[in-house]
Amino acid sequence: MRKINVIVAMGFVILLCLACSLVSASESVVVNGVPAKFASGTSDPQGIKPLTTLELCGTDNCFSGYGNSTISPLDNGEGGLIITSTPTGASVYYLNTNGGYTYLGITPYRWGGLEGGYYYTVKVSKSGYVDQIWRLLVDSGYWNTYDYQLVPVTTPTPTPTPTPTPTLTPTPIPIPVAGFTATPLSGTAPLTVTFTDTSTNTPNTWRWDFGDGSSSTSQNPSHIYTSAGSFTVTLTATNTAGSSTVPGYITVSSPTPTPTPTPTPIPAPVASFTATPLSGTAPLTVAFTDTSTNTPISWNWLFGDDSSSTEKNPTHIYTSAGTFTVRLTATNSAGSSTVPGYITVSSPTPTISTIGIYRTGNFYLASNNTNGGGSVNAFNYGMIGDVPIAGDWNGDGISTVGIFRNGIFYLATRNTPGGGTVNAYSYGQTGDKPIAGDWNGDGKTEVGFFRNGMFYLMSSTGGTYDSFNYGYGLTDDKPIAGDWNGDGKTEVGVFSNGWFYLRSSTGGTYNYFTYGQTGDAPVAGDWNKDGKTEVGVFHNGWFYLSTSTGGTYAQFNYGATGDEPVAGKWT
Repeated sequence: MRKINVIVAMGFVILLCLACSLVSASESVVVNGVPAKFASGTSDPQGIKPLTTLELCGTDNCFSGYGNSTISPLDNGEGGLIITSTPTGASVYYLNTNGGYTYLGITPYRWGGLEGGYYYTVKVSKSGYVDQIWRLLVDSGYWNTYDYQLVPVTTPTPTPTPTPTPTLTPTPIPIPVAGFTATPLSGTAPLTVTFTDTSTNTPNTWRWDFGDGSSSTSQNPSHIYTSAGSFTVTLTATNTAGSSTVPGYITVSSPTPTPTPTPTPIPAPVASFTATPLSGTAPLTVAFTDTSTNTPISWNWLFGDDSSSTEKNPTHIYTSAGTFTVRLTATNSAGSSTVPGYITVSSPTPTISTIGIYRTGNFYLASNNTNGGGSVNAFNYGMIGDVPIAGDWNGDGISTVGIFRNGIFYLATRNTPGGGTVNAYSYGQTGDKPIAGDWNGDGKTEVGFFRNGMFYLMSSTGGTYDSFNYGYGLTDDKPIAGDWNGDGKTEVGVFSNGWFYLRSSTGGTYNYFTYGQTGDAPVAGDWNKDGKTEVGVFHNGWFYLSTSTGGTYAQFNYGATGDEPVAGKWT
């Protein structure tokens, strides 16, 4: 059986080799009778540790008596020590019974004949290295090898003694001599004064009293005097040696009051205006321009036809003929004045409405109301299923066509193929019955629709100009529109089972009469050039145009069954 003891402590590696040979660090060994397995570089698991800085001992108490130290040959019951070191040539000593160390020899050293089971104290010394002292346990019947390294002696670098700094005697600081300047020294209230400290001997605090109950601790303050008077200013400058005070004087006078200017009286306006044009045919649009003097701030215009405006430069449309006295009242804080002016409006020269038809996406517009229609203007615009309409969309006196399709109006600008530039408006929905008329008398035609007995009339800006329920209208009635009384504004009506019901401008029934029969298509136009709209019907390719009293003005063939009628002033 072989044993090996390894002790690692304080940077030293000690290898105990028994039976004169080294064994692997992984073999089983015994320390003080306790089996253990060592790994390279680990400490003794039995707790062998330094007794002092460089002294090792076992797990039992360290002691100085070791029994017989006679060297004798190895036999049963005896053991030996083999001591090696780096560097070699160190001296080996052992602790004798007198408490001293006895020289053994130079390393590496072989010491046999030791009694097994005892500890021996060994010292290894070499000049320039720290002595190493161990208490080593010798197992019986084995050589115990110890391999170690010596630590060189390091000499600490001495710390230099600092040279003491001599204590300087401070120079005494004199008491400040207070002084200051002020800019300005006088002026009118409110007066802002800037104070500048000019004290000597290094003051470190300042106390200013401005003489009006105010104070400051700034070195260079500014102060505002808000009232008149003579004010004594004092500055106290202080340092560790003491303080001193100096006075100064500020003179503040009352400000000179600013005289209140007398306002220049504003005269009352002198009202005047210009108007363009001063005359024309209805509908006549007149632009009024204020030329009043003396700066009016409000205006009141009376246009002579029960209309008015408070704009400075208004525009007004005269829809009927007559001579109208216009009055402008211009006003400011001093008063007002009024001036009259005159606008002359004549009735337009009526033109005859002629008929036309719409068939499968094509318009056929007649030049006269006779059989065949005279010279016919035929062109494509729209498609099958569209509903035709006609009107003076731009106010030039000429009617152009349009169509209504799925809630959208498509209004042509020319009666030519494609319709020129098309204006499209979304107004209504699929199934509505379209109509067209000059609802506000501005000379331009707007659109609308009829739905379930209700009329919805569109304004020129795209909103709803008016909407109402017509008393005679029913869901299945057919709408028509015309200027029944010649006042320049279009009203509506319905055709129901051979009867026409024409609405007045006030909402009642202007006229009603029977003309045509159930299934006819109504049409409206000025057939006799009297400035008023009459009605008619289209029946199986024939037009029957009524007089204003319900008789027949004209009848002629134009178109075919299934066509849809239109009427307008095409030229």
